[in-house]
Amino acid sequence: MNSQKNKIDFLESKKINFNVCFVGLDGAGKGTYIDLLLKDYKKANTNYKLCYLGHGSQHLLLVKKIVSIKDSMTSKGMAYKLMLLLYFLFLPLDLLLRRGFTKYDIVISDRHPRYEPIVENGIFKVYDKLINHICPKPNLVIYLTGPTKALWERKKEYPYDKYVHKKENLDALIERNKNQFLTVQIDTSIGIAKVYNKIKALLNLNG
Repeated sequence: MNSQKNKIDFLESKKINFNVCFVGLDGAGKGTYIDLLLKDYKKANTNYKLCYLGHGSQHLLLVKKIVSIKDSMTSKGMAYKLMLLLYFLFLPLDLLLRRGFTKYDIVISDRHPRYEPIVENGIFKVYDKLINHICPKPNLVIYLTGPTKALWERKKEYPYDKYVHKKENLDALIERNKNQFLTVQIDTSIGIAKVYNKIKALLNLNG
Protein backbone atom coordinates (compact mmCIF):
# COMPACT_ATOMS: atom_id res chain seq x y z
CA MET A 1 0.00 0.00 0.00
CA ASN A 2 2.70 2.47 -0.88
CA SER A 3 1.04 4.37 -3.72
CA GLN A 4 -1.35 7.27 -3.15
CA LYS A 5 -3.98 5.46 -5.24
CA ASN A 6 -3.84 2.42 -2.95
CA LYS A 7 -4.15 4.67 0.09
CA ILE A 8 -7.29 6.30 -1.34
CA ASP A 9 -8.78 2.94 -2.37
CA PHE A 10 -8.06 1.54 1.08
CA LEU A 11 -9.67 4.43 2.94
CA GLU A 12 -12.72 4.47 0.69
CA SER A 13 -13.38 0.80 1.52
CA LYS A 14 -13.36 1.32 5.30
CA LYS A 15 -15.87 -0.72 7.30
CA ILE A 16 -17.44 -0.65 10.76
CA ASN A 17 -14.88 -0.13 13.56
CA PHE A 18 -12.39 1.46 11.20
CA ASN A 19 -9.48 2.23 13.52
CA VAL A 20 -7.41 5.39 13.17
CA CYS A 21 -4.40 5.49 15.45
CA PHE A 22 -2.57 8.72 16.29
CA VAL A 23 1.09 8.24 17.18
CA GLY A 24 3.69 10.83 18.14
CA LEU A 25 5.91 12.06 20.93
CA ASP A 26 4.76 14.52 23.60
CA GLY A 27 4.45 17.88 21.89
CA ALA A 28 3.48 16.47 18.50
CA GLY A 29 -0.16 17.49 18.96
CA LYS A 30 -2.03 14.18 19.30
CA GLY A 31 -4.54 15.63 21.76
CA THR A 32 -5.06 18.80 19.71
CA TYR A 33 -5.88 16.99 16.45
CA ILE A 34 -7.96 14.29 18.13
CA ASP A 35 -10.07 17.01 19.80
CA LEU A 36 -10.60 18.74 16.44
CA LEU A 37 -11.57 15.44 14.87
CA LEU A 38 -14.05 14.62 17.63
CA LYS A 39 -15.75 18.01 17.20
CA ASP A 40 -16.26 17.32 13.49
CA TYR A 41 -17.55 13.81 14.13
CA LYS A 42 -20.01 15.16 16.73
CA LYS A 43 -21.31 17.72 14.24
CA ALA A 44 -21.73 14.98 11.65
CA ASN A 45 -23.49 12.67 14.17
CA THR A 46 -20.87 10.00 13.49
CA ASN A 47 -20.93 6.93 15.74
CA TYR A 48 -17.35 7.08 17.07
CA LYS A 49 -15.28 5.93 20.03
CA LEU A 50 -12.12 7.45 21.48
CA CYS A 51 -9.80 4.80 22.87
CA TYR A 52 -6.68 5.68 24.85
CA LEU A 53 -4.17 2.85 24.48
CA GLY A 54 -1.10 4.28 26.18
CA HIS A 55 0.23 3.24 29.57
CA GLY A 56 -1.71 5.98 31.37
CA SER A 57 -5.41 6.84 31.95
CA GLN A 58 -6.28 3.48 33.47
CA HIS A 59 -9.85 2.21 33.28
CA LEU A 60 -9.96 -0.09 36.32
CA LEU A 61 -9.99 1.50 39.77
CA LEU A 62 -7.70 -1.29 40.98
CA VAL A 63 -5.11 -0.50 38.31
CA LYS A 64 -5.35 3.23 39.10
CA LYS A 65 -4.63 2.43 42.74
CA ILE A 66 -1.66 0.22 41.83
CA VAL A 67 -0.19 2.94 39.62
CA SER A 68 -0.75 5.58 42.31
CA ILE A 69 1.09 3.48 44.90
CA LYS A 70 3.89 2.56 42.47
CA ASP A 71 4.47 6.15 41.39
CA SER A 72 4.58 7.38 45.00
CA MET A 73 7.41 5.00 45.92
CA THR A 74 10.89 6.50 46.17
CA SER A 75 12.62 3.13 46.46
CA LYS A 76 12.91 0.55 43.67
CA GLY A 77 12.98 -2.33 46.16
CA MET A 78 10.79 -5.41 46.47
CA ALA A 79 7.58 -3.48 47.23
CA TYR A 80 8.02 -1.44 44.04
CA LYS A 81 8.70 -4.59 42.00
CA LEU A 82 5.55 -6.16 43.45
CA MET A 83 3.46 -3.15 42.37
CA LEU A 84 5.06 -3.31 38.93
CA LEU A 85 4.21 -7.00 38.67
CA LEU A 86 0.60 -6.34 39.67
CA TYR A 87 0.41 -3.56 37.07
CA PHE A 88 1.66 -5.90 34.34
CA LEU A 89 -0.79 -8.55 35.52
CA PHE A 90 -3.89 -6.34 35.29
CA LEU A 91 -2.91 -4.11 32.34
CA PRO A 92 -4.21 -6.57 29.67
CA LEU A 93 -7.67 -6.61 31.30
CA ASP A 94 -7.60 -2.83 31.63
CA LEU A 95 -6.80 -2.42 27.91
CA LEU A 96 -9.51 -4.92 27.00
CA LEU A 97 -12.10 -2.86 28.86
CA ARG A 98 -10.83 0.37 27.28
CA ARG A 99 -11.22 -1.20 23.84
CA GLY A 100 -14.79 -2.30 24.57
CA PHE A 101 -16.99 -4.57 22.47
CA THR A 102 -19.52 -2.19 20.90
CA LYS A 103 -19.38 -1.57 17.14
CA TYR A 104 -18.70 1.97 15.94
CA ASP A 105 -18.30 3.63 12.56
CA ILE A 106 -14.82 4.75 13.55
CA VAL A 107 -12.51 4.15 16.50
CA ILE A 108 -9.89 6.80 17.21
CA SER A 109 -6.92 5.46 19.16
CA ASP A 110 -4.63 7.78 21.08
CA ARG A 111 -1.32 5.87 21.04
CA HIS A 112 -0.90 2.11 20.59
CA PRO A 113 1.23 -0.43 22.50
CA ARG A 114 2.87 -1.49 19.25
CA TYR A 115 4.57 1.90 19.28
CA GLU A 116 5.14 1.96 23.06
CA PRO A 117 6.81 -1.33 23.98
CA ILE A 118 7.23 -1.85 27.72
CA VAL A 119 10.61 -3.53 27.42
CA GLU A 120 12.24 -4.62 24.18
CA ASN A 121 14.06 -7.69 25.45
CA GLY A 122 13.59 -10.91 27.39
CA ILE A 123 10.20 -12.25 28.47
CA PHE A 124 8.58 -8.85 27.94
CA LYS A 125 8.69 -9.45 24.19
CA VAL A 126 6.04 -12.12 24.77
CA TYR A 127 4.11 -9.75 27.03
CA ASP A 128 4.18 -7.00 24.40
CA LYS A 129 2.79 -9.47 21.85
CA LEU A 130 -0.08 -10.26 24.24
CA ILE A 131 -0.85 -6.55 24.69
CA ASN A 132 -0.73 -5.97 20.92
CA HIS A 133 -3.11 -8.88 20.37
CA ILE A 134 -5.65 -7.42 22.83
CA CYS A 135 -5.64 -3.94 21.32
CA PRO A 136 -7.52 -3.18 18.09
CA LYS A 137 -5.34 -3.34 14.99
CA PRO A 138 -4.97 0.08 13.32
CA ASN A 139 -6.38 0.42 9.81
CA LEU A 140 -4.55 3.72 9.53
CA VAL A 141 -1.66 5.08 11.59
CA ILE A 142 -1.16 8.85 11.54
CA TYR A 143 2.35 9.62 12.72
CA LEU A 144 2.57 13.22 13.89
CA THR A 145 6.20 14.26 13.79
CA GLY A 146 8.47 17.16 12.85
CA PRO A 147 11.90 18.60 13.61
CA THR A 148 13.05 17.11 16.92
CA LYS A 149 14.13 20.41 18.50
CA ALA A 150 10.83 22.10 17.62
CA LEU A 151 8.79 19.25 19.09
CA TRP A 152 10.84 19.17 22.28
CA GLU A 153 10.53 22.92 22.85
CA ARG A 154 6.71 22.69 22.98
CA LYS A 155 6.73 20.90 26.34
CA LYS A 156 10.31 20.17 27.49
CA GLU A 157 9.10 17.35 29.73
CA TYR A 158 12.41 15.47 29.31
CA PRO A 159 16.04 16.48 28.88
CA TYR A 160 16.72 17.06 25.19
CA ASP A 161 19.09 14.09 24.81
CA LYS A 162 16.45 11.76 26.27
CA TYR A 163 13.85 13.22 23.91
CA VAL A 164 16.15 12.62 20.93
CA HIS A 165 16.53 8.99 22.04
CA LYS A 166 12.74 8.60 22.34
CA LYS A 167 12.25 9.99 18.84
CA GLU A 168 14.87 7.67 17.40
CA ASN A 169 13.11 4.71 19.03
CA LEU A 170 9.70 5.80 17.77
CA ASP A 171 11.04 6.35 14.24
CA ALA A 172 12.44 2.81 14.33
CA LEU A 173 9.09 1.39 15.49
CA ILE A 174 7.26 3.27 12.73
CA GLU A 175 9.68 1.83 10.18
CA ARG A 176 9.34 -1.68 11.63
CA ASN A 177 5.53 -1.65 11.44
CA LYS A 178 4.96 0.28 8.20
CA ASN A 179 4.46 -2.88 6.13
CA GLN A 180 1.75 -4.12 8.52
CA PHE A 181 -0.26 -0.93 8.88
CA LEU A 182 -0.99 1.86 6.44
CA THR A 183 1.08 4.69 7.89
CA VAL A 184 0.97 8.37 6.95
CA GLN A 185 3.59 10.72 8.36
CA ILE A 186 2.65 14.38 8.86
CA ASP A 187 5.11 17.14 9.70
CA THR A 188 3.34 19.22 12.37
CA SER A 189 5.69 22.18 11.91
CA ILE A 190 3.52 23.34 8.98
CA GLY A 191 0.86 24.65 11.39
CA ILE A 192 -2.36 23.38 12.97
CA ALA A 193 -4.72 24.36 10.12
CA LYS A 194 -2.62 22.69 7.42
CA VAL A 195 -2.02 19.57 9.49
CA TYR A 196 -5.71 19.18 10.25
CA ASN A 197 -6.62 19.67 6.60
CA LYS A 198 -4.31 16.77 5.77
CA ILE A 199 -5.98 14.62 8.43
CA LYS A 200 -9.47 15.50 7.15
CA ALA A 201 -8.42 14.68 3.59
CA LEU A 202 -7.15 11.27 4.72
CA LEU A 203 -10.45 10.51 6.45
CA ASN A 204 -12.66 11.94 3.69
CA LEU A 205 -14.06 14.64 5.97
CA ASN A 206 -15.60 17.55 4.10
CA GLY A 207 -15.96 21.10 5.29
